[in-house]
Amino acid sequence: MDLPSCLPLSCLTLKVAIGKTEYQAVGGQLSFPVVSLRENLIIVILDAEGKEILRTEFRTLLLLEQGHWDNFFPLKNGGSVHMKLQFCWVMETESGFAFKWYINLLLV
Repeated sequence: MDLPSCLPLSCLTLKVAIGKTEYQAVGGQLSFPVVSLRENLIIVILDAEGKEILRTEFRTLLLLEQGHWDNFFPLKNGGSVHMKLQFCWVMETESGFAFKWYINLLLV
């Protein structure tokens, strides 16, 4: 199956895992708290039919050191995804801060 270049991001499902913690969202953006710097970050993208079209893995600590990641990733059935990952601080409570990731995906 070849993905059309105009496939809307709203048809994609993002799955992210750090260790045993998993997050999921439909569409091209997902924000989630980082629960471990030792575990690798695994990102899976599913098409509208639930078929895996991308699986990639990052070293979480390396991403923290760089602050952001901006790259193109080939899809299993052709095409590519432009993926941006960014580490940023977000205040969650009055007593402290917590890390949150922002992942933006653009289909190219």
